[in-house]
Amino acid sequence: MKDAKLKPYLLCLFTYFCVGSTVLTANTIMKPIKLENGWSDSQGAMLITCLSIGFLLMSLAGSLIMKKIGRRRMLFLGGGIIAGCFTLMVLCSQPAMFFPIMFVAGFSWGGLNTVVSTVVT
Repeated sequence: MKDAKLKPYLLCLFTYFCVGSTVLTANTIMKPIKLENGWSDSQGAMLITCLSIGFLLMSLAGSLIMKKIGRRRMLFLGGGIIAGCFTLMVLCSQPAMFFPIMFVAGFSWGGLNTVVSTVVT
């Protein structure tokens, strides 16, 4: 593989690994989030559902957005948004805001997945 093609490929694999780790972390910390906020199991599941719905919507629309703004911008925008979302969750004092934040994080995750899939393919 040429060096010019190897760098974006490795960056995308690294991004995919980081985002996957972030999503797994979101699932892992669900129990402490539920206990701290006094949520039921269904409320905790709704948080993961918001993440998944955002991912699904962006997976469907991601290629259209990527054509408009480009792969590089989408990659940086998606990475920044998902990092910002999880930072907001840490700083947020209102647990009800976790649901829209997780939706946006899922949207960002779907965008990153779209970019990585097209580059790797």
